[in-house]
Amino acid sequence: MHMQSYIEQLKAHTAEAASQREQVKAKGRRIDPRLTENWKPLTEQIVAIWMALPRDLRSRPVLISELIPQLTGRFNARPSAGDVGIALRSLKFTKVRDWRSGRRRWLPSPETFR
Repeated sequence: MHMQSYIEQLKAHTAEAASQREQVKAKGRRIDPRLTENWKPLTEQIVAIWMALPRDLRSRPVLISELIPQLTGRFNARPSAGDVGIALRSLKFTKVRDWRSGRRRWLPSPETFR
């Protein structure tokens, strides 16, 4: 007799847990609280920075380390260098090696910011 009530309690508990899981799924994806409200994709941030530069500075090569302090990361205060490099590639920037300093500089293509 006691075993039957125990089994019924387990079934009820399992059904309740399953319904709670379904409710969570129905609500959709949770928004990550680490996301900032004013965050824009890196490509948009880089375009905004680049368009704010004077015309003569837009054609010079830029280091990723110069851009990172001006950018806002998605989950952290600053984006990683790899993410900035991916964004620069998507904006048609090309890498140029500066052999004097041994660093990579990024040049925009002529048609990128017209």
